[in-house]
Amino acid sequence: MNARYHINQLFVGIIVVLSFSLQASGKTALNVNNCSNGQSLSLTMSEIKVLPSHEITTRVPWDKQVKRYRGLYLNHVISLVNSDVFQEINVHARNIYNVFMSAEELNKYQYMLAYTVDEKAITIRQKGPLILIRDLSGIAMDDMNALDIVVNLVWFVETINIHCGTR
Repeated sequence: MNARYHINQLFVGIIVVLSFSLQASGKTALNVNNCSNGQSLSLTMSEIKVLPSHEITTRVPWDKQVKRYRGLYLNHVISLVNSDVFQEINVHARNIYNVFMSAEELNKYQYMLAYTVDEKAITIRQKGPLILIRDLSGIAMDDMNALDIVVNLVWFVETINIHCGTR
């Protein structure tokens, strides 16, 4: 019986290791498309994490506590497909939510594609692995749910389209 227990534990351990390696291997986490020049980019979480990252310490409407988010500034992601000049982008989420953002809005608020919160990966249960946020630390909690603020905060981000059509 003791040997059977150890074999079972070993089997469980192998399955856990394999599942972690499958999660980390090659699954696309973000697609970025620039329709004006035809450039597209598909990034895995591993590839995203080696790009220059930044931190924002803020609270968000769905979590009352101040937390530290790490991720990529959206302007940097857009520049990866040679789109330094644009009028509008579309951020699309897995839950079919999407938002159009003007270049002016993007430059004014420094939006971030966050992938960690307090140094832990943002899980699907936490609306991840990628969420679009901005620094809301100067906004009172009662004012955070104003439509012009929350409309551009996107959970489950999967695609960013630049110059890909009108609304």
